Amino acid sequence: QNAKQIRLEKYDSDNGKSRVVRRNVLGSDGKAFSVQEKHFDVSTARSRLTKSVSDPGGLNLTRSYSYYPEGPLEGLPSVDVGEDGSWTRYEYDDQRRTTAEIRPWLDAPTNAPVNQCVGTRYSYDFVDTADFLRGGDKRPRTVTEEVCGIEVTRTYHAYPTNGLGQAQVIEERAAFAGAPYGHASNRRTVKTYYAASAALPLPGRLASIA
Repeated sequence: QNAKQIRLEKYDSDNGKSRVVRRNVLGSDGKAFSVQEKHFDVSTARSRLTKSVSDPGGLNLTRSYSYYPEGPLEGLPSVDVGEDGSWTRYEYDDQRRTTAEIRPWLDAPTNAPVNQCVGTRYSYDFVDTADFLRGGDKRPRTVTEEVCGIEVTRTYHAYPTNGLGQAQVIEERAAFAGAPYGHASNRRTVKTYYAASAALPLPGRLASIA
């Protein structure tokens, strides 16, 4: 509680396109017990974090961040590499929605093919005919987990409105690999919310869970 923080910002003197923000946390004795640096690319209209370093000059625990450089995905994260060497690779559709998060299996490198990795895939295709797209809705409808190309879990999501005008949130876990939405063996949870026409203060509140 008696610690004080000092934050220093400076531009890279070489090209003026990068910025280093160094944060020192000093104890009551005036000695630093925590030092962290964050490196930013400021060459574009929006600055991007490219690297964070804990204990620079000492342990140099570094986490790096890469981004898509151009095209419709410009500026979106492409690969994050953690301090321990673990990483996450990202893929997107043409609407800039995340379609895959890929992580290493054992010591797979960042450019390893999917069948050598652990992956989470996101699909935005509707699985329920009563579902519909609301403005700004970017929620995935199917989330699939894979290990070395083998499906291990699949979860469906739907957001329909029932005949009483009540919004519903449906989560359905596939009973086996590739099980379709609505299969009798799937485990389904349905949350129903009071309609806008309900008496105050009920509209929008949770009505039931099945």
